[in-house]
Amino acid sequence: MPHDIAPPSDARTGNGALLRTLLDAINANDMAPLAAHPGLAQTRERVPPSHRAFDDWRFTRFLQLVEDDVVFSASTLALTHVAPFAGVAPTIGRTRVEIDCCALDRVDDGIVVAHNATVDWPAAMRQLGAPGTAAWPRRAWHWPVSTPPAAVDASDVALGRATRRLRETLERGALPVATPRTPSDSLTAELATLRAACPDLAAEWGASVGQGDLVGVRTLLRGTHRAPLFGVEPTGRTLVWDHFGLARVADGAVVEYDGIFAWTRLFAQLGLMRV
Repeated sequence: MPHDIAPPSDARTGNGALLRTLLDAINANDMAPLAAHPGLAQTRERVPPSHRAFDDWRFTRFLQLVEDDVVFSASTLALTHVAPFAGVAPTIGRTRVEIDCCALDRVDDGIVVAHNATVDWPAAMRQLGAPGTAAWPRRAWHWPVSTPPAAVDASDVALGRATRRLRETLERGALPVATPRTPSDSLTAELATLRAACPDLAAEWGASVGQGDLVGVRTLLRGTHRAPLFGVEPTGRTLVWDHFGLARVADGAVVEYDGIFAWTRLFAQLGLMRV
């Protein structure tokens, strides 16, 4: 059964409830509710083909942060492989796969006007054994979630200070290190591999959402592909992709952090998949 990871306060009202309703419609392959939201126009085009390959979309984890007109959503989806995908035919038992998703949406008067998201379709390719994906990283995202939820609420001043430091760190192309497990060794290794493949890697702050003691962020990465990247020979192309992160704050400092890179966008630019 799907279950939620509760946010630090009830986000199931207003903009938070709107986005959750729309995400549920996407999972059900019902694009009609998205028609009134110009920010989701691309989603309406790209999601239906994925439903032809995968059925029974269900959240296994879901977290949402809401700050004024901006909503950060992080989730894990479980799907059943029912038709050919990336050259892989479904098994007789129809394989169940899990993929992580992140989104940062801007809502204006009940209308989604901007939508930035990543859905880790390469994770499905890797789980299905699609050719050329074995070298790409596989790991479980560690979710820095309050335990119990809302046990510690950061003050607005402390949250703002921690967010500024987080922004400065990410814009340097680094990751905040606060505890031995945050960020995970694999996330650090992923960033090191990206930097080795794109020596001019630069990060540009996108946006953030702070609620309670959690901060969700989006950072835009850009770099020239000049060395092998997880087995893909250099193309000389300028690659552009996103990194979504989730941080927990205590006493004005980031004490936990993890995130995911938008591998789908990279796969598309490297010619490994079509989106």
